[in-house]
Amino acid sequence: MGLFQDVGIPRELAEEKFAKAGFQSRWLVTAEDEAAFAGDESASASDVVALVTVNRPVTADVLARFPNLKVLVVAFTGYGVHDLDACAAAGVAVYNVPDYSSNSVAELAIGLTLAVYREIPAGDAAIRAKLPWAISTGGTELRGKVVGIYGTGAIGLQTARLFRAFGCKLIGFSRTQRDEFINDLEGKYVNREEFFSTADIVSVHVPFNKDTAKSIGDADLRRLKPSAVFINTARGGVIDEDALAACLKENRFRAGLDVFAKEPVRCCLLHSCMRA
Repeated sequence: MGLFQDVGIPRELAEEKFAKAGFQSRWLVTAEDEAAFAGDESASASDVVALVTVNRPVTADVLARFPNLKVLVVAFTGYGVHDLDACAAAGVAVYNVPDYSSNSVAELAIGLTLAVYREIPAGDAAIRAKLPWAISTGGTELRGKVVGIYGTGAIGLQTARLFRAFGCKLIGFSRTQRDEFINDLEGKYVNREEFFSTADIVSVHVPFNKDTAKSIGDADLRRLKPSAVFINTARGGVIDEDALAACLKENRFRAGLDVFAKEPVRCCLLHSCMRA
C-alpha cells in the first residue's frame, strides 16, 4: 500500500489502520519518503498494488512507476485531478468516498452564506482595526430568499435541506432531477437563464470533470442580481475564475469561496474576493 499523500490523520494511526486490514503501508508523500522507499532493499515500487491519494494527481507517469498497481484509492469525494483514462488503460481500478463529507460541506455552504450576509469577516476586521462599530447595514436575513442549488446530488440535496430549514425557497439546476428536491423540499427545477437571474444565493455542488470544467462562465455570472451571493464549496475548476474575478472587482455581486482551481490561491483572485 503506497500512501501518495497525507490523508489528514497522524501517520501512526493510518499505519495502524492499514496493518489491521492486512496491508503493509509505505509513505510516498515527499521526496524523502520516496528516496527512502527506493533505497529499501526489502521493498520496491513493484510491490505496490494499491495507492492512496486525495488531490495529488495520479497521471500516466505516476502509474508507470508502479507496474503492478491494481487499485487507486481517492480518499475524497471527487477524482477530477486524476487521469482516469490512463488508469483504465493500465487496468487500475479507481475508488473514491462519495458521501463522507455531505453534512460538512452543506454546513460550510450555510456558514459562508451567513458570513457574507451578516458581514462577519468585515465586522471582525473592523473591530481588530479599531474602526467604528457601525460599519454596515446590519446584515441580511436568509428567510424568504431564493436559493439556487447548482447540482442536486447528495451534497446539493443536504445543502438544500439546510437552506429550507432557514425558510428559503429553492430552485435547482442539475443534470439529474431528484424527486426529493421537488416533492419533499418543494424545490423547482428551472432553465439556466432563470436559475442565475432569479436566485438570491447560488450554491455550487457539482463534481469537477471534463463536462463541468468552467461550466459556470461569464454569461452566467453576469446574470446574477447585484444583491446576489455566489457560494462555491465544490471545485474551483467548475467556474471560469477569470470571469469571476472580473465580476468581483466590478462589485457586481458578493461571493463566499472555499475552493480555487489552483491552491494555494492566486493573490489577485483572493484580493478580489475579499473586496466583494
